Amino acid sequence: MKRRIIHLFHMATSFFRSLFVVPAVPGPLGVFVKTMKQNLTAEDIDTHIEGCIGCGVCAAACPLYMATQDPQHHPKRRSDELRKIYRMFFTFVGRLKTILKMAKFPAGEDLKKLSDLVFGVHGCCTMCGRCTLACSQGVRNNRLVELTRAALTAAGIVPPVVQEILTNSRTTGHSFGKTWDETVGKAVQMAREAGVKVTVDRKGAKYLLPCSSIGNTLHPEVLTFAGEILNVAGVDFTVSSRLKNTGTEEATFCVDMPLALSYAEEMCAEAVRLGCKYIIVGECACDVRWLSVEAAEVFRKHGVELVYIDALLLDRANQGKLPLKNLGEVVTLHDPCWTVRKAGYGDVVRGLLQKCATLIEMTPNREHTYCCGAGGGGIRMWPDSTDPENIRMNVSAFKAEQIRQTGVSAVVTPCATCWRSLDQIVEHHNVPAKTDMLMMLVYRAMMAALSRKAVQEPEPAVALAA
Repeated sequence: MKRRIIHLFHMATSFFRSLFVVPAVPGPLGVFVKTMKQNLTAEDIDTHIEGCIGCGVCAAACPLYMATQDPQHHPKRRSDELRKIYRMFFTFVGRLKTILKMAKFPAGEDLKKLSDLVFGVHGCCTMCGRCTLACSQGVRNNRLVELTRAALTAAGIVPPVVQEILTNSRTTGHSFGKTWDETVGKAVQMAREAGVKVTVDRKGAKYLLPCSSIGNTLHPEVLTFAGEILNVAGVDFTVSSRLKNTGTEEATFCVDMPLALSYAEEMCAEAVRLGCKYIIVGECACDVRWLSVEAAEVFRKHGVELVYIDALLLDRANQGKLPLKNLGEVVTLHDPCWTVRKAGYGDVVRGLLQKCATLIEMTPNREHTYCCGAGGGGIRMWPDSTDPENIRMNVSAFKAEQIRQTGVSAVVTPCATCWRSLDQIVEHHNVPAKTDMLMMLVYRAMMAALSRKAVQEPEPAVALAA
């Protein structure tokens, strides 16, 4: 009798313990759950997972849902897919349901569908964060997409383009699989051929200037303009022969944070090796956010400071060290989501732009503007703007109408990837406006102030073809 009581006691304690212990699950699902557990914070659980009251107001702020009216693109519904898995493995009721066979663990096909949803096989969430502004609870659906992508990447359940980026990055150190000579080296050569002084591995320089893999692959010419501006402004900078990637796509699209953070470590190591105190973050919106927020601790640890290039140039202009002449052009501004809504640089980019041209604001603007669809992997998942099935181009009708309503003939943005996307948008929707990077506008304003002839700027289509 005593043995039976002891046996029943052990069975009961084992049962109740199982309600509070995350079960060991083999295969990709086990990796998914383990990664989710490692990445979840108290804020994620209390606010973003449990804080949703189900009102659905977030849908009214999401361009993807507004354009498609497809329930699978509703921000809450997309986030609910992660909430289901969280509750199944990490809550009392969820564990009880699985033990009593009232709920089944997600199968491989379920995770594949989840991957297609959050990576954008059928329409891409760019993690722009606009839906958060509409939420009375402060729920960040983009954070839940980020957590889901990270878990799926760790589990190896990703679309082909994501796998290609990861493979390239892990084997070559570059998300496009390019060498330094094909990217940064090419950009340096182009700058020098244009008569712009750019040094490589110069020890003692105050600033280190890296460049994202997207930027140095598709827009190597930008270094010519940025380099000349920095030289005129008296910024003592150099580039490194060991850096060709900033971890942008690894952090904001694939969400392989250990891999992405390894690039932040490399940048710090190069800054230390060359004796640079500062690292300049260029006009790449995703870099602005991820390097200054998600990777911030890495730079603090190494005592290296980040400085956003447009903030640096505005400061130099205000000090009278960067001459700029208002060109008399009337332009509108596209606020990159990752630079303005998610990093807070709206005043900076406007301050710099208004020294060069007259600004007519879009409506809405700043934190409330519509996404151009490029960030967070959007332009990688849906690159072909001529494809009639390209959902990114359909969603971009909101941005096209914003530009059209200003009545101006030029739209400027402080992001190379947004520039590419905007050029596709105005062409696709027949908007009579040219597109430009803020860096290019600043360059022309500087050359006008110096009464010097500007280097011929490439068309975005030419840059894309390169």
